[in-house]
Amino acid sequence: MAWVMNPHWLRAALTLVTAACFSACHSSSSGSSTGLADTGSNSMVVTSVDSVDAIVNSGAVTASLTFNASESAPAANLTVTAGLSSLPAGWSGPSTFSCASVGTGSGCVLDLTYTPTAVAKGALVIKYSFTDGSGVTQSSSATIDYAGTTNNNVVATPAPSGQVVAMVGGGAQPMAVTFTTDDGNPATALTVTTNLLSLPSGWASSAHTLTCASVSTGSACRLPLSFEPKAVGSGTLTLSYEYANDFGTAKTGVLHIPYAATVHDNVVGTASASPVYSPVGSGPVSVPVTFTTDDGNPATHLVVTSSLTGLPAGWSSTASSFTCGTVSTGTGCRLPLSFTAAIGATGTLQLAYGYLDNAGTAKTGTVSVAYTSTTHDNIVGAASIAGTVRVAVDASQAVAVTFTTDDGNVATAFHVTSGLGSLPAYWTGPGSLSCAAVSTGTGCQLSLTFAPLATASGTVTLGFSYVDSAGTAKTGTVSVPYAVKHVYVTDASGVYVCSIVSGGALSGCTLTALNRVDSSSNPLQGAYGIAFSGDYAYVNQYPDASVSICAVTPSDGTLTGCTTFAFTGGASYGYSVFASSAYLYIENSSAQYCPIGANGALGSCSNVTGGVTEYSFGIYSSAGLAYVSPLSGNVQVCAVSAGGDLTPCVDSGIADGGALTVDGNFAFLTPWGSNAVKTCSILGNGMLGACSSSTVTGAGTGGSVGTAVFGENAYSVASTDVEHCAVNTLTGALSACAVSDGGATFVALGGIASY
Repeated sequence: MAWVMNPHWLRAALTLVTAACFSACHSSSSGSSTGLADTGSNSMVVTSVDSVDAIVNSGAVTASLTFNASESAPAANLTVTAGLSSLPAGWSGPSTFSCASVGTGSGCVLDLTYTPTAVAKGALVIKYSFTDGSGVTQSSSATIDYAGTTNNNVVATPAPSGQVVAMVGGGAQPMAVTFTTDDGNPATALTVTTNLLSLPSGWASSAHTLTCASVSTGSACRLPLSFEPKAVGSGTLTLSYEYANDFGTAKTGVLHIPYAATVHDNVVGTASASPVYSPVGSGPVSVPVTFTTDDGNPATHLVVTSSLTGLPAGWSSTASSFTCGTVSTGTGCRLPLSFTAAIGATGTLQLAYGYLDNAGTAKTGTVSVAYTSTTHDNIVGAASIAGTVRVAVDASQAVAVTFTTDDGNVATAFHVTSGLGSLPAYWTGPGSLSCAAVSTGTGCQLSLTFAPLATASGTVTLGFSYVDSAGTAKTGTVSVPYAVKHVYVTDASGVYVCSIVSGGALSGCTLTALNRVDSSSNPLQGAYGIAFSGDYAYVNQYPDASVSICAVTPSDGTLTGCTTFAFTGGASYGYSVFASSAYLYIENSSAQYCPIGANGALGSCSNVTGGVTEYSFGIYSSAGLAYVSPLSGNVQVCAVSAGGDLTPCVDSGIADGGALTVDGNFAFLTPWGSNAVKTCSILGNGMLGACSSSTVTGAGTGGSVGTAVFGENAYSVASTDVEHCAVNTLTGALSACAVSDGGATFVALGGIASY
């Protein structure tokens, strides 16, 4: 009889033969034998299995032992003598078993079942006896090896667990993978099949291969790993392995280890505009703030910690709070904001925020947005020299053109678009000018130079473009009129205008403005002092106590359109006159000052109160001080008040002033009829210091009555001639004086000035 077993768990079958030796002992005597009759012998054949494997808690497995006689003679009285009364755990069967007769193919079968509830291993021994065919009692045993097993798995456990995170440049992150079984029972022949020499970038193992003959518990089967990234990134390390489980079944497994390479980065908040310029009444302007990382790698858990419901005046947001799970590049994390301009709504909006950087470190940041409520403004250009830029031939003059806004707010994107590429003759400057922002001060300034080598006049016109503080594109122009300097000589017959040629000599002196426009019968005769302010000339008339106001033609210096202004205060005549940008000072019985208005017109005149009581042959103001030279006595140094008055005055101790002018750090005095010019240094406090004299009288001239000085040239008038002298700009001394009448025949010279 055959034993049938669950085919899933039957490992191997083996026929066990238990033999009982039957023998008869014969003694021969007298040719006969005694003892049992020789009936032959037989043995018992037991068919069973080598071993029984059953899965714990998976039901019963039947194990059958079939007893057969080995020969034709039957056996009898088969009885199990041991093994059934105390079966091992998990086994069940009858407590006794016997067969009266056992032949071949008989039905003598012992059925047992194995139902393990726990892992176990052992041998079940069944002992039995029987009577063989010769009547002899024999005994033997059958052994069944058994095992209670599980269908277990090998588990790969990484340490540390979870995602492996390492810092770029922070060294290697060590870890290990330990292989164990999920039930503690052994598995065998484990092999890691992943190529350990071709792991993802940054990963390495000191073990080039890994095999373990047996795997169960503990850390005997361990794969060492390390992660040392060179660049930011993330991925999954996959490790595959194979093994035979506790039941001997071939299996495979896979371990997935997520990893990330990180750096310490920063989240930066950037407003769509900063500063924000918005005109009052123009409505809200959208100013979103976009959060990104400074290296493009992700940061997480961004939270704006500033209150979005308590923003500064003019600011609002449609979000009452703001968070972003992830921040990296692009516009995925953008805070909506808007600004509505209002009077006084100017300042800096500051928003604080927190986040976790790419390495998981908690950080904070602040975004600042400057804002200004503004209006539509204009950029204006102003030259450093008011009115016409006048330069002598062979001299040069630097001219700075400063661009500012008319309201002090910031305009942007300023560019000079025309004029610099085609400057007039004798002008030099850069080929272009651009300013990112224009407001106040000298931050946006153009430097030009006018250095005429011959007579020249005209206008430098520059076109420019910009964006005003309200964001509107605009254009504008600035004009700088220019001309060469002229020398004006007053004569009994009128006023002569002379050109200056190379070397400083006078040329082409021509009588100009013979008649006043308001009275053809009252010509500009008996002219004495002459002064200039803006594009207007002021000529003292002798002896009718009046001033002629004439316009100056920039191109040739001629005087036109002269009108009359009469002195007040009972003056009978005047000699000297000086003009600042705001006031005209006239020599009279003492001195008067008159405000200069629009178009050069003079307002009501007042007497100076500084104690100048005599006729003043020289009046000149410079750097907030005025120098007054009376008919007799010493030169007075007076403060110029905000209203134009000359007070108080201090005696300089310098006598014999006469006509007076100032240039640079020197005052030049021309004592009446002295044939010399006295040069006095101007001290740091404005007072006059040491003086020296230079002779200027040439052939055919009488005593000097006035001198005009600028730069390296001086022009002195005496009687009927004009002398040109060189000026030492370091000492103020005059030298190399020579007559230079510019082709004119003078009658009776009175005064001289340059403009």
